[in-house]
Amino acid sequence: MQIEITGLNHSGEGVGRYEGKVYFVPFTVPGDLVEAEPGKQARRYGYARLKEVIRPSPDRVTPLCSHMERCGGSNLHHIRYPAQLELKRTLVADALQRIGNLKEVRVLPTIGMENPYHYRNKAVFHVQTDPLAIGFYQTGSHTVIPVRDCLIVPSEWGEILTFLENSLRALGQSAHDLSQVTLRQSHHNREIMLVLSGRNKILRGSEWEGIAREIKRSFPQVSTVASSDGLDKARVLSGKGVLNERLADFEFAISPTAFFQVNTVMAEVLLQKVMEYGMPTAGDTVIDAYCGIGTFSLPLAAKAGKVIGIEQNPAAVRDARRNAAANEINNVEFISGDVEKVLTHIAPSLEDIDLLVVDPPRKGLTPAILQSIVKIKPRRMVYVSCNPGTLARDLSSLVTNGYGIKEVQPVDMFPHTAHVECVTWIQKKK
Repeated sequence: MQIEITGLNHSGEGVGRYEGKVYFVPFTVPGDLVEAEPGKQARRYGYARLKEVIRPSPDRVTPLCSHMERCGGSNLHHIRYPAQLELKRTLVADALQRIGNLKEVRVLPTIGMENPYHYRNKAVFHVQTDPLAIGFYQTGSHTVIPVRDCLIVPSEWGEILTFLENSLRALGQSAHDLSQVTLRQSHHNREIMLVLSGRNKILRGSEWEGIAREIKRSFPQVSTVASSDGLDKARVLSGKGVLNERLADFEFAISPTAFFQVNTVMAEVLLQKVMEYGMPTAGDTVIDAYCGIGTFSLPLAAKAGKVIGIEQNPAAVRDARRNAAANEINNVEFISGDVEKVLTHIAPSLEDIDLLVVDPPRKGLTPAILQSIVKIKPRRMVYVSCNPGTLARDLSSLVTNGYGIKEVQPVDMFPHTAHVECVTWIQKKK
């Protein structure tokens, strides 16, 4: 069947119609006319496989990534980068209108990268034991593709993964205990942290410590090798145990399981927008929910009167407190616990909150958190979101409860993928 691609969905698949039915066609571009083969069908929509591009879109380019159609890491390399930015702005605006019924909200052009390659400071690689391979999952499966020349991670990681893979082959049966490998790299000083995640356990024993020593000896830029249980517990196998990063003139130490924005260059842009929209001043009391290691909390505290950071991950809270001390910030308090429970508990005792910053996971804010926000009545809010759908849902609730949406700024934290980060400026109506 011939389909003209007219849009892009939130998975990065082209969208078009055939005989009145909506079809999703991966690896197509709005403006393409394609021949496609029908695949899985639902009553109102279907999936199709691209067979041939009959008439290419002006925004179609030859992808530099040779793994794109197999690897699930990034799937928009075939779209011109400026067009990716505009498509992401459209995705955000469409979500606000369709899900949030927010038709008049101003969505600014997406802020992109000068160099949208090799930008990730962290990536998680899966481990397959039969046959042994370390890499990304193939699209729609749990088969591992051992990519060593990925265009969105630092180029030197490939050699480290190959070395580790060979070490695991020599390890034998014990290698089956390893489920994931996480690499992190500081944009500031280029040091690398390697985290080996066991299958629901921390890896222990002389064989794993031996591998850690071999990796550090072979790759001097690796400053830490650790093992985690895949959740929030970790043990240092070799090295200093933290990664040092610098963001907006602040020093941050990041432990193996703590969250930090995966694109340091664009995290600076994100922080600038948070500060611009939040407008912290010397007399302000600020709450930073989902504060992580203090990425927003510390710059906010440098301008505000008092900052309360809330974070569930105990390792991140320890990092945040250490980072505050290292940067000589003493007007910030970090509370360890579930954001919903902490915010609900402290809401009745809080008065005159000038600014609330939230940066939740993809699922967005829970109804209980939204209720607590209504009780706290912060004068200003900044909502940082990685999911336009849940952002639209939550903004609709806030508008219903007396808040106005000033504008939304999409930020391209994840070039060549369909993901988009947003910073939203919210103010309480008088």
